[in-house]
Amino acid sequence: ESANWVAETFNLSYKAFAFPHTNAGVKNSFFETLVGGENPKLDLILGNSTGMLENHPRVQHRFIGENPDVPFDKMCKAVLTYGVINKMTGKKFVKRA
Repeated sequence: ESANWVAETFNLSYKAFAFPHTNAGVKNSFFETLVGGENPKLDLILGNSTGMLENHPRVQHRFIGENPDVPFDKMCKAVLTYGVINKMTGKKFVKRA
């Protein structure tokens, strides 16, 4: 309902949702309900499993870039390195029940 309200109120051609905190433990059925099938209810979900990928192409993960103690370029490099390590170790996808 909130994504519909935002899209209608601001005349957006898309519907998106971003987890405000962690999405750890959220079941695969949640994502299937919202972004699966031929007529998804949302166009995009933003998770927060830094450097990880999802099995749903409409789910992307972001990272928190507001830490004033770490320069943004160093944080980006660390996130990219973490992603490469996860890929090399076969852990690049979030595992969901």
